[in-house]
Amino acid sequence: MLVVTAMGLLVAAVIVHGSLKMELLLAGIAFMGIGCAYPQVILWSIVVCTVFFSETRYGIDSPSVFRLGSYILDPFRLNVYELLIYSLFLVLVLRRLISRPRTVLPRSVTVPSLAFAALYALQLVRGLAGGNPYGELVHFFNGKFVLAGLAALYCFLQLLGTPKMRLRLLDVLFVLASCRAAYALINYFFGSGDAANVYRSEAVSVAKVALWESADHMLFTLLIAVAIAGWATRRISRGRAVLYMAAALPLALTVMLSFRRTGWLGLVLALVVLVAFLAGRSRRILALLPAAGAAAGAVLSLSYRRFPGTGGLLSRLFPDLAATGVASRPEEWALAWRTIAGNPFVGDLVARRAGSSLYYWDTRVVHNAVLFAWMKFGLLGMLSVGFLVFACIRFAVRAVSCRSAEEHVALAVVAIVPFAAMLTITGTPLIEIRMILVLAMAGALGVLVGSAAKDNPGHDPALGRAD
Repeated sequence: MLVVTAMGLLVAAVIVHGSLKMELLLAGIAFMGIGCAYPQVILWSIVVCTVFFSETRYGIDSPSVFRLGSYILDPFRLNVYELLIYSLFLVLVLRRLISRPRTVLPRSVTVPSLAFAALYALQLVRGLAGGNPYGELVHFFNGKFVLAGLAALYCFLQLLGTPKMRLRLLDVLFVLASCRAAYALINYFFGSGDAANVYRSEAVSVAKVALWESADHMLFTLLIAVAIAGWATRRISRGRAVLYMAAALPLALTVMLSFRRTGWLGLVLALVVLVAFLAGRSRRILALLPAAGAAAGAVLSLSYRRFPGTGGLLSRLFPDLAATGVASRPEEWALAWRTIAGNPFVGDLVARRAGSSLYYWDTRVVHNAVLFAWMKFGLLGMLSVGFLVFACIRFAVRAVSCRSAEEHVALAVVAIVPFAAMLTITGTPLIEIRMILVLAMAGALGVLVGSAAKDNPGHDPALGRAD
């Protein structure tokens, strides 16, 4: 009861202001009490927050823009996402210690996760011993969301252990994502688009976008891949395939109207991966070849019209990579490497890359997840995250090669790997909590489907079509 009360107070205190403080505090206690008895309640709360609520706040936002992640609980510096994740993690760990279930998580997942958690704790202790303020050490620019992502991965692995639960998650994701896409499209066609649109402050002609954040594009691409793979492999029922494919259309349109080049290329590459895996065994997937070609042509056409510039294709699509004399990604990577070279093995949570008069980004941030993790967590921390990612992909590939009943889910996970790799090289996914949660969901699905394929290879395809 004390645990429930404490957790409820934490969750409620972070979002409560004004005259209803006591009522909402009591509601928070009740919510966590229900969550202790039914952890799925907290799970679905995390899923809803991940899909529905935007995270990014830029200087061009108006004060009325709601960002769930901006509500922080002091002195712990945890936002609502982290509170829900760590609360669910604590509940599941306590339940596991009490009931001692027979389910065992793969060592290839648990070992790097525990290694990173230990390394992060050591980094935190080192930082505090060095006189750094706690608030600075756990700033999201210093990678604290990676630890929350590992806790979320554990929670997803525990609660999505059955095919029925995984199917239910996909159904819920399709419903929620369709609602978010519908809202984004309505706001795009009849309003001003996403308020987080940075292009409005730059010298380009993109006055509005449907959804700015890459987390939305990654989730939508994953669901589009699930719909296509399920339809092509006939692993889902006909009715569910129709609903999934119908939902995939507004998701794809939202990605296209967001005018994010990583989102466009990520979606096209996902289609290419699906065609590559399924072309030899499903005639249905061949129908996607014209669609993939049309999508690629649309990407190039929109790029040339909406992002004016000179030079070849690379400079048009990614001016940061080809720029000279202005801020560029390669220059930023070189500046980060200077910092890493000075402390390559240990790292430092408050490390900053070398400064530049050209680059306007905070020096704590590097637009390359590998360099960012290396700079903040050291070589071992970076490698532990890399091994974990590799393990999740390996499980998904196993499910695809075994042609299990849930191979469409595994195919979708494999299909977004190029998208994730592109963001890893040129983006900042490790400072975005929604992106980390989407990737944690995808990784958990890959591990669970791959583990099920190992335990039951050659599963009857008819069982995969059951509702």
